[in-house]
Amino acid sequence: MSRWSLPGGGASCFSRPNRSPICISARSTSPWRASRRRWSISSGPTIVAGRRRVVLFPPEQIANLYIGPLDVTMAGQPATMVDIERPDPARFPRFAEAQGQAIVADLGPGDAILIPTLWWHEIRATGALNVLVNYWWTRGTPDAPFLALVHAILAVRDRPAAERAALRTWFDHYVFGDDAPAVADHLPVEARGVLGAPGPERDARIRGYLRQMLGG
Repeated sequence: MSRWSLPGGGASCFSRPNRSPICISARSTSPWRASRRRWSISSGPTIVAGRRRVVLFPPEQIANLYIGPLDVTMAGQPATMVDIERPDPARFPRFAEAQGQAIVADLGPGDAILIPTLWWHEIRATGALNVLVNYWWTRGTPDAPFLALVHAILAVRDRPAAERAALRTWFDHYVFGDDAPAVADHLPVEARGVLGAPGPERDARIRGYLRQMLGG
C-alpha cells in the first residue's frame, strides 16, 4: 500500500495496510481538513466522539474561494486553494469577502449539522479520538450537473461573445428560467421528446440522445 500523509505530517493510519474501515489517528495536533463541495448532494454529519469545527460558505462565494483544478483534486471534489485558518491576503485578496459570509459551527458528541447541496465546507477535527458518521442524499444522478458544467466549458465558454450571449438566452429559457418546465406545453405530449415531463422515460431518452450526439 502506498504511503499517504495527513496534513501536518500525521500518517499513522496510512503507513501500512489497514483492513479496518475506521482510521484512528494518535495525533491530536494534526486535524484533518478539507474544503470541498459535493455536487448535488446534501449531507448530515453527526459527531459520535471528539469535536469538529464546520465552516460553511454559500455557493455564490465561489469566485472568492479561489478554487483549484476541476479534474485534478485531493479526493474527487474541487477544493479551495486557501488555507482558511491562515489565509494569505496578498495571494487571495478576495477571500476576505468569503470570510464575511462564512458560517461556523463547533460540534461535540451528539451534534449534527445539515450541509446543503453545493455549499462549500471545511470540517476540522481535533482531539485524540474523533468519530463522525455521515449520511448523503440526492435526487437524480449526483455528478450530472458537474459533468454538464465541464462540457459547457468545452462547448460554450470559448465561443464569441455574441454567441455566448445568445446561448445564455437558450439556457435561461430551457434550464434556469422559472417557466423552463413549461416551455414545451404548446406541443402534444407525445411530441415533446427530451422536453417531456421528468421521469424515467424522459431521462432515458435524454441519455440516449446524448450518447448518439456525442458519439458514445
